[in-house]
Amino acid sequence: MGLEEKITEKTMIAADKVNRENEDEANLADKVELQRNLKISDEKLSAAIFLFVLMLVAHPFVLLRDKYQRNFHHFVAKIWASMTIVPFFRLKIQGSENLPPKDSPAV
Repeated sequence: MGLEEKITEKTMIAADKVNRENEDEANLADKVELQRNLKISDEKLSAAIFLFVLMLVAHPFVLLRDKYQRNFHHFVAKIWASMTIVPFFRLKIQGSENLPPKDSPAV
């Protein structure tokens, strides 16, 4: 075995070792990202189920007290929307003062 063959073989072994380390790091990063996504999905799903059950239980009372506007349902939907958006974006509501009063009809 000549000197060039030994150098080439050592270079190939070193390059293979680096490639395996990079693959291990990439696999670890993929696993961490998957766990993070599953955690976020679980949190969103559990919040959605809880709020849906809350709306379902409260629905008969809402029909008795607030048959047309259903403000409680709107309130719960706003909470769910905020819980879904807040982990990723900053939420700032602008222009709500321009909306008509709650007791006036709007299309």
